[in-house]
Amino acid sequence: EIDTNYLICKALQDEKIVCLPVVLSKGDMVFCQVNKTTTYRKNQFQILEPVFEPKTIVDQPGLMIVPLVGFHDRVRLGYGKQYYNNYLFDRSNKLYTIGIGYSFQECEEFPRTSKDILLNEIRTY
Repeated sequence: EIDTNYLICKALQDEKIVCLPVVLSKGDMVFCQVNKTTTYRKNQFQILEPVFEPKTIVDQPGLMIVPLVGFHDRVRLGYGKQYYNNYLFDRSNKLYTIGIGYSFQECEEFPRTSKDILLNEIRTY
């Protein structure tokens, strides 16, 4: 996956509201607002996430940068745990989603499931 630290730091410098995912349980996550003093910890997947504080949860329209392992067209291939698909299931019309990855991650067409959510865009580097 692409390292998003630069995007996060730049957005915070530009005084944007920045939220990062926090895994709560199997297939369930929320997004918590972060700032320059936020404390982080490694989750069960060894990914840094903000320390969970319910008062920092944000669930409003906006832009979501979505990591991906692979993609075809606007369909994202993740690690198979369905966290992003579950989160976006009833929110995809409220968020503008941009999947980010490397150009070599583009795949031949792969089987889709009913849980797959189309992203608005894919940007590659």
